[in-house]
Amino acid sequence: MKRIILSAIGFLIFFFVLASGETLKFEISSLKPYQGSVIRIEVPKKRFKKKLKNGEIKIVYELETNFLVRVFDKEYPPMNFEKKAAVFVGIDYRAEPEFYPMEIILVDEGGNKFAGIPKFLSVRKKYPKLNYQPPPGRSWAEQNKIDEESERIQQIFESKSVYFPAKSENFQWPLMPAEITGKFGIKKCWGKKISSCRYHTGTDFRSAFDKFHRKPENVYPINGGIVAEVRDYYLEGKTVIIDHGAGIKSSYFHLSKFYCKKGAIIKKNQPLGRTGHTGMGIQYNHLHLMITINGAVVDPHKFLRENAK
Repeated sequence: MKRIILSAIGFLIFFFVLASGETLKFEISSLKPYQGSVIRIEVPKKRFKKKLKNGEIKIVYELETNFLVRVFDKEYPPMNFEKKAAVFVGIDYRAEPEFYPMEIILVDEGGNKFAGIPKFLSVRKKYPKLNYQPPPGRSWAEQNKIDEESERIQQIFESKSVYFPAKSENFQWPLMPAEITGKFGIKKCWGKKISSCRYHTGTDFRSAFDKFHRKPENVYPINGGIVAEVRDYYLEGKTVIIDHGAGIKSSYFHLSKFYCKKGAIIKKNQPLGRTGHTGMGIQYNHLHLMITINGAVVDPHKFLRENAK
């Protein structure tokens, strides 16, 4: 197997020339991502000729999905996306700003892996470190409960995807029409010292029809998937987590009602719950949406703005 790499303005194109003479082209959206962003590696449909029973030759297109991306000591599988095979790599908002080697790996029918020449992701800084300390009035038992639940949620984020969609579906917004009431990455502080601040790890939405946060609205998954968690948490309130495959998971916090059960397959047009204000310190109806990719916490608004239709 030969590997050829060409550079183009604004992105890189990788060509893998197989022993059969076929050429696979990989397109990378960015090699200089910011903390909290997502890069996408795509392979267009493979074109080949198929002979029909009546002797006619038909041009057939097939998705090339036998490849992986290895970066951050993790492997990222592809998913069907807009008639292409695409790998989504999340850059955690806490990732150190430095260079990370990234490999595109082809997997043949026998399971053998062929890695291309490594490229390097240059992660750029956007969120300085915060050494957050809990509010002084919070009891040990209360903080211990929050820490235990946070660890449980993180384990779900980092668990291997068990959902493998049969066909490609585009991502969508969880509320339509919706307004953003809290951006990803803003500092939330309970005092004047920097140690009293933490980053907002999701995007807050409210329905555009609910100007005063009084009316709960149906919440929809950003894509089809399997329900990985349905639980009432102390800090996050009523929570649903959806596994969309390829390491992508979306979380919906502070709901007022559940419309799904853990382990169920959910479609895009099925509401998973209703907006609410459950959880610690929540005063008004809204949705806190969180998106993780292989455990990396990314900006939901930016992800959906780039990938939803």
